[in-house]
Amino acid sequence: MSMQKQMDNLIIGGTATRKGRYKYMGSLFTQKHEITPYCGATLVIPNMILTAAHCVVIRWYKPLLIPHKVTIGRH
Repeated sequence: MSMQKQMDNLIIGGTATRKGRYKYMGSLFTQKHEITPYCGATLVIPNMILTAAHCVVIRWYKPLLIPHKVTIGRH
């Protein structure tokens, strides 16, 4: 199944946008699973992203130590 088909199954009631419209939006990936993103992110400044806390911690006291791959502006 293509990545687009997988993503279509996850988004309910959304609409497609034209490519390049949201260049500041990003996706987080683990090294082990580089095809399907597990969380979203927003580019704040050229070298900083903002994402939800549950994307980077297992518990409030235990940081998630899995290396991440971040893509910004892909469609």
